[in-house]
Amino acid sequence: MEFFGHIINGEEVPSLDGATMPDIDPYTREQWATIALGSKADADRAVAAAREAFENGPWPRMGFEKRQQLMHRLADLMEEHADELAMADTRDMAKPITQAHHDVTRSILNVRFFADHARGSLADAYPMDTGHHGYSRWEPVGVVVAISPWNFPLMLGTWKVMPALAWGNTVVWKPAEDTPTSATILARLAIEAGFPPGVLNVVHGYGPDSAGAALTENPDVDRITFTGESGTGKVISGVAAKNLIPVSLELGGKGANIIFDDADLDNAVHWAIEAIFRNAGQVCLAGSRLYVQSGIYDEFITRYKAAAEALVMGDPKDPSTQFSSALASEEHFTKVES
Repeated sequence: MEFFGHIINGEEVPSLDGATMPDIDPYTREQWATIALGSKADADRAVAAAREAFENGPWPRMGFEKRQQLMHRLADLMEEHADELAMADTRDMAKPITQAHHDVTRSILNVRFFADHARGSLADAYPMDTGHHGYSRWEPVGVVVAISPWNFPLMLGTWKVMPALAWGNTVVWKPAEDTPTSATILARLAIEAGFPPGVLNVVHGYGPDSAGAALTENPDVDRITFTGESGTGKVISGVAAKNLIPVSLELGGKGANIIFDDADLDNAVHWAIEAIFRNAGQVCLAGSRLYVQSGIYDEFITRYKAAAEALVMGDPKDPSTQFSSALASEEHFTKVES
């Protein structure tokens, strides 16, 4: 059974106390991997590694071009390991494998986009009456803690981690405890790509009274970015405020699709189906409500029902599966069923 450790200071390591947690495949309901279970001590050593890399390492000082080259090298390696990355998310949360491959493709684009965007970003210049000029400049701030959710493990993780890295920050990434493995694989690839030690660290564990809480409470952190549910977001905001740490929150929600009489019904039905059934509805902007103008209501509902019933349900590892017959975890299943 494969072991996935923390990535700290350029090495894959077990927890200091040797603690582990099982990684359960929601479809088979069997353990398929063993994960290092982080404690406050593991979180603190990851932050210390990131701080050392920022204060004394080459990453913030190497310039946009060199960081860009290393990030594109990472993207190249992700393409080479796309099957491994996709299967990791599928086994962790039962995401249909074709959708997991789509997420890997988007993750690679995230890496390449931010690598290029950072190098090409322009700030502002301000004319002054004295004959001088003032200008703004984007600078790295230090150590960024990134806490990512379980529904799009790799994609939303790269969405947080890559912009921070592209501008010269160092990162400690804590993926969701239910979906930890693609983060470790990505960090392994970053080491292979030539990222200096301490630049990208990954710590596994839970939130309250575990690695997550320790990361958000650490006063040596400069920024926190979190995607997840609103209750946890409130807790993180409160803790971060004590240390005056700015926080970026994406707490999600649910949206409505509004469909008018003049809509292209084939297109409207397709995207309405995608909006609620993709990833078994486990999407932070799921289109869980439909407002349909009365003139097309009956026809739309008929087409919508037929399209929904045509979705292929089954084993998420089967490329023909469109709707996984398992949710991401037993806890989430219980919540949905309630």
